[in-house]
Amino acid sequence: MADVDIRRAAYDDTLKAAIYTMLTTGGVGPIARGRVLIKPNFVSTTHQLATTHVDAVRAVLDFVRARYRGRIIIAEGAALSPTREGFRKLGYEPLTEEYATDAGIELVDLNADEVVPVVVITVPSRSRL
Repeated sequence: MADVDIRRAAYDDTLKAAIYTMLTTGGVGPIARGRVLIKPNFVSTTHQLATTHVDAVRAVLDFVRARYRGRIIIAEGAALSPTREGFRKLGYEPLTEEYATDAGIELVDLNADEVVPVVVITVPSRSRL
């Protein structure tokens, strides 16, 4: 049987450390150029447990801002209610000021944004070569 550890954690300790560990061991390397998009999840904007907590996104922003000074987009398309309402009610709007640089942070509603076709190129894995 697996052990389960449940404890109250403030943003500044356990949550931030866990997200940093996931990002560094998950292969995220230097962010040299290009764009950064952070995609939280808003199943419902009225039930916090059905969303990505703003503090989790804050930890990702801390990680990225330490490595990248360019523009960051936080993009979501809420499933059951207006996305902009979720950005407001769930505490995402202040992030645009807290983490602002010359390049800025933008909150984007994927349900209201323009559709842009893209070409996806798949590369066979080495095991198939």
